[in-house]
Amino acid sequence: MSKRTSEMKGIKQLISSALFAFTGESKKVVHDNDHSTTNKEKYRTTTRHQSDDQSIAPIGQTAITNEDNDNHVVTLDLRKNKHVYQQEGTPETSKVWVKNGALQFGKLEQGYPVIAPTQGIAMFVNGVQIIQPTVVKPTDDIDFDLVETTVPSKWKIEISKDKTKAYVNVTPGIVRKRQLKDHKPTTRLQLQWHEQTSVQQSLTVKDIYDKLSEMGIVEGIQHPEIQAAVATQHPERFTIAKATQPQDGTDGYVKFLKNFKQINRPQQQKDGSVDYKEIQAFPKISTGEVLAEVYQPTEGIPGKTIFGQLIPAKQGKPVQLRLGHGVQLVDDEKIISMENGSPKVDARGRFVRIDIRPVLVLRDDVTVQTGNIRFNGNIEVQGSVEDTMVVEGNGSIMIHGHVSYGKILTSESVTTGKNVLSSTIRAGEENLMLIGMENSIAKMKQTLSVIHSAMDQLMQQPSFRQYHMDELTTMLHLLIVQKFPKFPSKVKAFCQKVTKHEHVLDESWKELAVKLNRTFVLRRSNEMQDIVDLQALLEKISTSSEWLMATPDPKNRIQIPYAVNSKLYCDGDIEVFGQGCYNTQMVAGSEVIINGFAKNGDIYAKDKIVIDEVGSEYGIRTSLRVSATGVIEIGYVHEGTRVQVGNRSYTFNQPTTDVNIQLNKKNQLIFQ
Repeated sequence: MSKRTSEMKGIKQLISSALFAFTGESKKVVHDNDHSTTNKEKYRTTTRHQSDDQSIAPIGQTAITNEDNDNHVVTLDLRKNKHVYQQEGTPETSKVWVKNGALQFGKLEQGYPVIAPTQGIAMFVNGVQIIQPTVVKPTDDIDFDLVETTVPSKWKIEISKDKTKAYVNVTPGIVRKRQLKDHKPTTRLQLQWHEQTSVQQSLTVKDIYDKLSEMGIVEGIQHPEIQAAVATQHPERFTIAKATQPQDGTDGYVKFLKNFKQINRPQQQKDGSVDYKEIQAFPKISTGEVLAEVYQPTEGIPGKTIFGQLIPAKQGKPVQLRLGHGVQLVDDEKIISMENGSPKVDARGRFVRIDIRPVLVLRDDVTVQTGNIRFNGNIEVQGSVEDTMVVEGNGSIMIHGHVSYGKILTSESVTTGKNVLSSTIRAGEENLMLIGMENSIAKMKQTLSVIHSAMDQLMQQPSFRQYHMDELTTMLHLLIVQKFPKFPSKVKAFCQKVTKHEHVLDESWKELAVKLNRTFVLRRSNEMQDIVDLQALLEKISTSSEWLMATPDPKNRIQIPYAVNSKLYCDGDIEVFGQGCYNTQMVAGSEVIINGFAKNGDIYAKDKIVIDEVGSEYGIRTSLRVSATGVIEIGYVHEGTRVQVGNRSYTFNQPTTDVNIQLNKKNQLIFQ
């Protein structure tokens, strides 16, 4: 038997064994597009699975044979170690290569190819692991151990500090598979491999629910988020449980049945002139008329944590009514006027102060002949206030004419129909005084709260309960001397200030000052009979502090058309609705609005200053100041104008238009 005949016989036997192992069925004829010959011969293909692959058999799938030609190509099945032969009409003799992950041999004519193994893939030839370059033949049983690594999904449930949310952090699992890299035909094949990675999520919905149950999480479970967590292909965080949030109650409030806001300023016409005839009178009310209705607070609805524990809701607070002269509360729900007059309303959050003010109407000018006007109520002057005259009240003041070298003082708002010349107007006297006391009241509240806590702890001691109240008072003052030695002096300064301005202050401030003075300055033992008395005093100063910090509604205002050489002070807003002001000093607790110009003056507002034109072409100095949180807006700024926001200032060295000035987060002035 010739050598070629023997070789053909061996190949046919190998093919037969491959066909027996596959037990496949006959499919279509295929050919190698990459190495096809001009002679397009027909081949018989046996496959285990239907495949449209062409000349090169996928791993574990194809065996091809040609019964009519001597030229052969052998494809090695890398998974099942099956050898595959096919016609290869190329000159790649004595060579080996990898295509589509399959090892292939060319015709053996000039020797045998060599395969060099590589780290990461174990190579076996005829059952023996090869670690050095090795000569191989198509008849060898060549096997590769391709490593497959599975990294399981990682997940962890975390709870928010307030126990209102549960999160699951998911990192999906992955599968890493190694595969031989394709290589062109060569006599010495250095094996190389590459790795394919795919996501394999092993986390299930049951896993998460079981863990939630184990942790005791039963409230607000978010099923859609759990579904998304087990389906994610990327590391993500999901909120899988949310607490039921409490619904806070609403505070009580007062609903007024009429508009009792302060008088409006004169209306400016389209041509710029002012119609002084349209100044509205003070609001009025008659005896027996219902001013307002009182609504009680509502209870809150508690929520639940994700563990099912109750989350308490804030209960609504009742409105704090301070009913003054001429009003009465009926059936805890209606506020009735007991006399004719003008209602005064001061609403600050849940604090509402109401009384009925009498109205004094003066149809003439205020002159030497009429004398100064001082009245406990609202004042309406239908004429003007002439030189050196004073108009003073504790309500709103409306003057139809001008104010010349006069003084207007009131605890509420002031409106003039004509110009203010060389005069002083102070509106909101009570609040102007209290604005400077905000810090001292807050500090007294803080210190008194600490003192109360310390005394409460002392009284819980069994050995301390045997003492009489005189000794308790002594203990209180001993605590103050040792821990808070400056507290009595601060209380004394507060009380002196209240006494100095008691003519413009509400009665509640006087009562608070008296109580603090007797307890901590005069040290009268009968003022503190029990820890309950100390608690009551703390609540009283806390309520006063809360009232002081709340924004009044409506705000007091000074409204004038023009001012020259004057001083204007208001705890609320100052509005100049006419030409503007010249050489005038202004201080406002909220805003200053000047529709015209401001020349040569010093203007301060806590919140905002808005002016059409500031300064003059002659370089007259004008200064504008606001607090650190305030804003200055100017339409046209002349050279020499100085602006200050908080502790930052700037002087303009050239005219500028449309300026908005405030501080940024770095405490720097910004111009927009």
